[in-house]
Amino acid sequence: MTKEIALETFYEKYKELGESKRNIFSRISNKLLSDNFIYGQILNDKDDYYKALELYDILSAYFNIIGFDIINDDNYKIIYLYTTEDKNRVHFKKLETIILLILRLMYKRANLEISSETNINISISSFIEEINKTGIYRTDYSNTNLQNALKTLKRYKLIDVNFADFNENSAIKIYPTILYVVKTDDINMLLDRINSYIDLVGDEDEVSED
Repeated sequence: MTKEIALETFYEKYKELGESKRNIFSRISNKLLSDNFIYGQILNDKDDYYKALELYDILSAYFNIIGFDIINDDNYKIIYLYTTEDKNRVHFKKLETIILLILRLMYKRANLEISSETNINISISSFIEEINKTGIYRTDYSNTNLQNALKTLKRYKLIDVNFADFNENSAIKIYPTILYVVKTDDINMLLDRINSYIDLVGDEDEVSED
């Protein structure tokens, strides 16, 4: 829809909302702008996912006006924003980008084994092993840097980790939201991209995914 039609649609539908629904609309909009994802299979998002579906038309019109598409994936119960004007992308640091790609690689490998694209649990030990294979520790990234990078990815609902009990026997839960951030599905391409980022100088480089 054009921005003009989106504006008319938003105006008409917003007038129909009561104060309670307007407050929900405002909260859901801000949540999407902050987190990018609403993932209905996690406890904190389950109720908001269904509320967002109820308000989907007005949300779609609103985000169209400001340069986003709002997309719903019924299979995974994921609602997310996609920029239509190549703006407001998240800028991941180099370590965050490499870890993101490694997790995407591990998600793909696990998915090949269980033939089901849903939440995937991997052990911290297997994740550290995969990190070590890259040789990234030659640049002296500490365990603190590693945890900080994982906290960033958790913040954007790509993974879940219990940092209060971060040891080799605990787990990282990888959410299918990662499929929308790193869309490459070919294992060799993922490996090539990991290596290309490791070879970059500095730690401020970002992954340019949707």
